[in-house]
Amino acid sequence: YLDPLPLGFRVQFMGTKFDIDVLLPRHRELLRFMKEKEHLDTSKLVLSPMPGTIVSVAIAPGDVVAEGAEVAVVEAMKMQNVLRAPRAGTIKAVHVQPGATVGGDDILIELEDE
Repeated sequence: YLDPLPLGFRVQFMGTKFDIDVLLPRHRELLRFMKEKEHLDTSKLVLSPMPGTIVSVAIAPGDVVAEGAEVAVVEAMKMQNVLRAPRAGTIKAVHVQPGATVGGDDILIELEDE
């Protein structure tokens, strides 16, 4: 036994970790009807980490950026958060401009498919 999980435990056996779900029989039956949550591929997106105001945008569509380069600054709760490119690539679209108000997880910038 290593860690508790929401539905069970994480155990380790001979160096391999396993997630074990502990369910009532009825829950196990109903679990097969639950849809898996889709995971959004955010590798080519810059998302707002929290609600705030865009202070500056350092790039434009067509610009080539390196991984970790500053692309925008968001001010939230009197603090400025520098947003960086998640990977190297070319900017496809910029959806915000300085002064715009954004929500948490809003798409701010898109990178082109590589």
